[in-house]
Amino acid sequence: MTAQNKEINDILDKYEKRKSVESVTISSDLLAMAGKGNDWGGKISKIRIVSVDSNVIENNVPIRVELKRDMDELVLKFKFISALKVKDGNEEVEMYINQNKSGALLFLNSSKEEFAVIAMFGNIDDKLIQTALKGGISIK
Repeated sequence: MTAQNKEINDILDKYEKRKSVESVTISSDLLAMAGKGNDWGGKISKIRIVSVDSNVIENNVPIRVELKRDMDELVLKFKFISALKVKDGNEEVEMYINQNKSGALLFLNSSKEEFAVIAMFGNIDDKLIQTALKGGISIK
């Protein structure tokens, strides 16, 4: 595991332990089954999702603010590429890429209701990025 991926996991672990935070981890085995025949099959080794409602506050600070700050610092530290930013009404989605064989694809989703981080780990190549941009990564 690269230093960046370890740090992403450490941040997500830190927030996931809080009872007011929702989290989902999708294993490589499930991803392999879901991705068979798809452009992204076999490239993503793990997906982690952490989300927190906007009204959750600890020590007089909204948890979403702390999580966003930690992710913004990580993006700068590891020189992620800002690939996409979409704002639609009160919702904003940012996509960051660190492209390599053990890279990460990060989605930071903000709305009035919640803040969510979606982290995809694996072989982040051009084809996978194109698939993600087209909304082609889904698990049913």
